[in-house]
Amino acid sequence: MREYETVFLVRPDASESELADLHRRLESIITKHNGTLLFKKDWGKREMAYPIRKYRQAVYHHYDYAADTGAIRDIERSLKLSDTVIRFLTVLISNDVDVEQRKKELADGGVKLETASSVLEDAVESSDSTSADAAAPAAEVSANLEPEVSALQTEEVKDE
Repeated sequence: MREYETVFLVRPDASESELADLHRRLESIITKHNGTLLFKKDWGKREMAYPIRKYRQAVYHHYDYAADTGAIRDIERSLKLSDTVIRFLTVLISNDVDVEQRKKELADGGVKLETASSVLEDAVESSDSTSADAAAPAAEVSANLEPEVSALQTEEVKDE
């Protein structure tokens, strides 16, 4: 059995009943394919980097589960057909996973796989705490690159 994670974005104006129905559908697909939902997490409403379908915000949801490949096809089909889902991404975490051992690891909170969602979550948390101190190194890098960029631009003009 393989371990996957799916992150999907839901319209910010979606009702609780629509969300409950979506979660119920996804969980039933996972169990129908002899899979196991390892955990699910609601990351809450966040501002997106750019608008998708005219929405500037979305509610982020994360599922981590073990299932066969047929489950992925059905989950993605369900997410595509759902009007409440703006965008989704499914990533293969492990080709062979021991479900009971993985559940125990997650319950203990000890061993954490470096998954795409954990990297994304860390990046979002660090961007939330961005301050003037974090902006200073970026301005310094920009200032250091400016002479190099202008030198490249003058070389291009000479070549023409």
